[in-house]
Amino acid sequence: GLEELPPIETNLTANDSLAEHLEWQLQMLTCTDKERAAARLIINNLDDRGWLPGPLQDIVDEHNEDTETPDERIDLDDAEDGLLVVQGLDPVGCGARDLIDCLCLQAKFHFPEDPFLPLIIKNHLGDLEKRNYAAIAKAMVMADEDVVEYHRMLKQFEPWPGRNYTGGDPYCANGQCGRDSFCAQYCDGGVTPYWRGSTFSAGTD
Repeated sequence: GLEELPPIETNLTANDSLAEHLEWQLQMLTCTDKERAAARLIINNLDDRGWLPGPLQDIVDEHNEDTETPDERIDLDDAEDGLLVVQGLDPVGCGARDLIDCLCLQAKFHFPEDPFLPLIIKNHLGDLEKRNYAAIAKAMVMADEDVVEYHRMLKQFEPWPGRNYTGGDPYCANGQCGRDSFCAQYCDGGVTPYWRGSTFSAGTD
């Protein structure tokens, strides 16, 4: 479980950037030249959250337009393979396309045999924010206490895996929620997390 993992901060140095940390791991991996080139391209297009904004095809097209040597060009299949490589690096969740993708990547890594947590993430984040456990329990056909436990598990995830490398914390956009609370803004067709405190969701007391 997550409690067995050392804090990510123990692996950081004062001068590490997210890109440097990921590229250091990439050097250790066995992969094709195209996969490595695509993974490096993706790493350098991650935002401060550790997410990959924008369509993958746009990143490929921009790279190829700036590349004079045909052998250095990549296609969308190369980029998709490179994205899988990046999503397998530490911190888990990097390369996610949005909040749900980020949390699902972490769920798959930490609880690979659990089929329910990804479904709760995809379908019930709003209910978790409101602590509407009964609605989730009814939809998922499980006990309320099981939903509470899933909420506890989810609170240990990091919605912005890149934040430990940027030196900045996100903030509550509406200013209404208290410490250790979570709210979601829907913008540009996606979900953007903002939070105060060390967790991104309200307590389960």
